[in-house]
Amino acid sequence: MTKPIMSEPEWAALFMSGGFPDVYINVWNLKAKIMANGQDITDLIPNGKKLAFDAVQAAGGTITMSGWYPPSEEILSAIEELKKSAGFEKKML
Repeated sequence: MTKPIMSEPEWAALFMSGGFPDVYINVWNLKAKIMANGQDITDLIPNGKKLAFDAVQAAGGTITMSGWYPPSEEILSAIEELKKSAGFEKKML
């Protein structure tokens, strides 16, 4: 079961305190994208589109509600695997 890394109140508190996450899900134009430091990395992650969609739903959102959502543990694990892969530009993450 997909679970967001933060609750909705924690996510809101992050933004209210002036913070901005390095990794988040951006929903816009009926598409969920995994963003890392402002870069769309959805296609670099195996099943990235599904993981992004699932993370949005787990956070209580839908693909029809534009916004920023917290990533899931699965997404963060996939990003860690990307960092280990040869030739991947680590400064992106």
